[in-house]
Amino acid sequence: RQDIVSKLRRNCLLAPREDNMNERSGNQRMIQHAVKSMLDQGHLCPLPMPFNPIYWQYDHSLRLYPLPDAVVVGDRVEQYYETYADCDALNPGSFSSDFNFVVYRPLCIDESDGTTKSDLEFSQIED
Repeated sequence: RQDIVSKLRRNCLLAPREDNMNERSGNQRMIQHAVKSMLDQGHLCPLPMPFNPIYWQYDHSLRLYPLPDAVVVGDRVEQYYETYADCDALNPGSFSSDFNFVVYRPLCIDESDGTTKSDLEFSQIED
């Protein structure tokens, strides 16, 4: 698993401030910052070369252009779901240690007003 949130945290000049308006903690703001960085730069690894070397022959497989409808990031942080620029970014969490998984339905039609949206359900297997 790539630990992109921790690598971005180590390499950012100014840490994201806590947002009292949306009641987001520092870790949630860092996750949002990581998702925005990946999608704005159009690459799954938005770090400088000294911090995360890339094998150039396969770099094209890490590009996000055009932006997909959904990106599933296998990261070492807790489960999260963010929507940015009409792209759903989610992390299913760690199945091996916490038995977490995600059920993602990419397109659901809301019966009340006829709009379409994605549906997400975080789940955990209890011991």
